[in-house]
Amino acid sequence: MSSFKCKKCGAEIEVYSDAMVCTCDSCGEEQIVPKSALSSATEGFGLSKSDIYADINYARNDDGDFNFVTMEAKKKVNLKFVFAILILFAAIIGGAVVALNKYILPNSRYNGEMAVLESAGKGDVVSYGNYKGELEWVVLDRTGDKLLLMLQTPIVNKPFHKYNDEDNWEKSTLRTWLNDKFYNRAFGKKERASILSTEVKAETNPKGKMNAGADTEDKVFILSKSEIDKLLSLQLRKCEEEWWLRNPGKYDGYTSTMNEDGEFDENGSESTDSLAVRPAIWVSVTSE
Repeated sequence: MSSFKCKKCGAEIEVYSDAMVCTCDSCGEEQIVPKSALSSATEGFGLSKSDIYADINYARNDDGDFNFVTMEAKKKVNLKFVFAILILFAAIIGGAVVALNKYILPNSRYNGEMAVLESAGKGDVVSYGNYKGELEWVVLDRTGDKLLLMLQTPIVNKPFHKYNDEDNWEKSTLRTWLNDKFYNRAFGKKERASILSTEVKAETNPKGKMNAGADTEDKVFILSKSEIDKLLSLQLRKCEEEWWLRNPGKYDGYTSTMNEDGEFDENGSESTDSLAVRPAIWVSVTSE
């Protein structure tokens, strides 16, 4: 047993080995047992300091007294620290994943694509970009370091024009979608930089008189009948479903198509129908 003086009235307060907080018998003031008194009290009972301090921690205040801090409070502080570290770690991992998807993988993909394109010739099938999976293109033409590619297999079905008030390529919603959402989603930064702006000629229907609109400048476009006749074999014209050309149809509100057998349909389909789309692009393979 040990004792210490009450800091309020000065009376002696007796301390037992298991007492960490004592009450003064004279004034009733509850007080934390000083570290020195608690240490002395353990000596007669064969207890070590670690036995007594296992669940408590002392820190001196400005008056030199000891304040009682529970291990529970320390655990809360430690947990907050752990959570902060975990959040920081998650942010670092998230940033690494974003960088991987946005920069590292597209750049690596682009280098591999360019290596193939540099030696590709007419009729070859090459990979370029990714839209719901790797995109496969047929090389339709090559002029020096410039290649004309057409998607080998349609990946989406879209209306030529949603609103049935324009049936020419210039004003079509399909043109807008291809040069905005498709272009930005399917190709990385370097891939987009290698896709050339192309003068796209407005072509009428050979047997119709519908307005073909004006010539346009596009990164992504679809082929016309004259381009099909010049560049595509019958095998390449065939598809599992009907697909859009950019010529107007024979009648107002219609757009020309190629049918499943690879034959030109001069009447076409209603522009608001949802048909297969086979985009085309010109790509430069000039080494940087």
